[in-house]
Amino acid sequence: MAKDPAEVFSVESILAEFSELSDPRSPINRKHLLGEVLVIAILAVVSGADGPQAIGIWAKCHEEWLRSRLELPGGIPSHDTIGRVLMAIEPSAFQGCFERWIASLLAQPVDSSEQLTDRSSEILAIDGKALRRSHHHRAGLGPLFW
Repeated sequence: MAKDPAEVFSVESILAEFSELSDPRSPINRKHLLGEVLVIAILAVVSGADGPQAIGIWAKCHEEWLRSRLELPGGIPSHDTIGRVLMAIEPSAFQGCFERWIASLLAQPVDSSEQLTDRSSEILAIDGKALRRSHHHRAGLGPLFW
């Protein structure tokens, strides 16, 4: 049986790789940290969520686990908040952060007995689907593939 991505991927590794992503939201009434919304979205999509509502449901189901690893000053974000955040971020900047995160996963040893080797030419298949509405036709960017 496949492991839950929340058990496999390090929250800290996602936060580190996405820390340079600029927050496009107004600071007025901002209740949720950008990195934490992205952690929730990434882990939920890797788990099979296919949109903001499914991401919100996944987050509610994993609330205890998320609260043990994230600050969540505004609690679990609603699916509406998740959708607005994902629509507002710059797709090419997100893609760059996501690619760096995946590359950092490939640079880690599979287990503690394995030597750290360059595995940058390997492919890490997560689920093989295009993230819906992640394209940006005006900017000439295709969809993100997971």
